[in-house]
Amino acid sequence: YLLDRRRLSSPKFSCSSHSELNNKSVLLVEDNLIIHKSEKKLLEKCGAMVESAFNGLEAVTKLHASDFDLILMDNQMPRMTGVEAIG
Repeated sequence: YLLDRRRLSSPKFSCSSHSELNNKSVLLVEDNLIIHKSEKKLLEKCGAMVESAFNGLEAVTKLHASDFDLILMDNQMPRMTGVEAIG
């Protein structure tokens, strides 16, 4: 899934009841709290069940503990970057 942040943040954005994200488990990894909060709200609006992580190290821990249908991960984060987390 590719999400265009500009489209998602538009006040006109809406998800249908048949959204591809409906009932999908999503790991959202973002260290910027403002971006994290807005992305989480939008994903939940589309029916996703969102688990949060705020750095790559926390993401790796959560990946070992659970299965996710989708992972959205920032690349530039403290403690461990997105690239290091998936490497």
